[in-house]
Amino acid sequence: AGVLTEMEPDGERVEFVLVGLGVNLNMTREVMNNLMGEVSEIATSVREELGREVDRSEFAANLINLLEKWYDEFNSKGKSNIIGEWKKRWGDLNKRVRVRIDGNVIEGIAYDLDQNGFLLIKKDNGEIERIIAGDVTVL
Repeated sequence: AGVLTEMEPDGERVEFVLVGLGVNLNMTREVMNNLMGEVSEIATSVREELGREVDRSEFAANLINLLEKWYDEFNSKGKSNIIGEWKKRWGDLNKRVRVRIDGNVIEGIAYDLDQNGFLLIKKDNGEIERIIAGDVTVL
């Protein structure tokens, strides 16, 4: 899956955030190898992981319901609970990652998420780098 976000700031506050989600549902390994270039080695699909096709309408409905649930959670309790749940569920915390940001590359251990949900990378020299946006790949 991939997530793309765009934000419109208004001074010290955020006017809006636009989120785009792309999920490889029923792509076969062969199709991914032909279409995905350099990421084809690590790319997968829900079909490949489950061993069966997925109903797109059902998946979309479930996804929208879950997004609504987490949006309500954010509005009622703030971001700290969501960040805590993300840390519990994210299986790549404490793994080595590569982050690409505007042509620059940072490597290190996905150390933690800060109070704003930004990724903290512990680089090889021990320095902690705060990642606000970038493409993260688990190595």
